[in-house]
Amino acid sequence: IKDQFLANLSHEINTPIAIIYSYVEFLGSTELSDNDRKEYYEIIYSATGKLKGYIEDLLMITRSENEIIIKKERVNLHNL
Repeated sequence: IKDQFLANLSHEINTPIAIIYSYVEFLGSTELSDNDRKEYYEIIYSATGKLKGYIEDLLMITRSENEIIIKKERVNLHNL
């Protein structure tokens, strides 16, 4: 399950990174109207928010994994 999650997360992270990269590259290479600049800013901001959310999810899972404690002890199955 963990491997599948990480594979999916890697794919999901790639999408906002590609959006951010392409819009920043375009912003640097072209003169834009204020409306276009604002629109691109909002797209970059949205993609960055998604990326931040994915990273927060990953950190939450990592923290929760570190908090799991497995206690092993012998049990008499007959009594159960």
